[in-house]
Amino acid sequence: MLTISDQWLRRADMTEAEIRKELALLLLERQRISFEEARELAEMGTLDFLALIKERGIELEFTIEDLEHDLQTLRRLNQL
Repeated sequence: MLTISDQWLRRADMTEAEIRKELALLLLERQRISFEEARELAEMGTLDFLALIKERGIELEFTIEDLEHDLQTLRRLNQL
């Protein structure tokens, strides 16, 4: 768990939620974490996170593993 003091949040003039989103986008763009992991880190729904990615002009590169993970999630949620 990462803890950022209020002092650093004030210095950056950002909320904890904004920091989480920025970190999620950075790690996703650098391909250090998956889309789903980034979405969870950002604490956003799938469509909202996709909209944020599009707004920032980040291009996603989905792997077969990403697709399989997404399919497993959809099956688990009975949405497939």
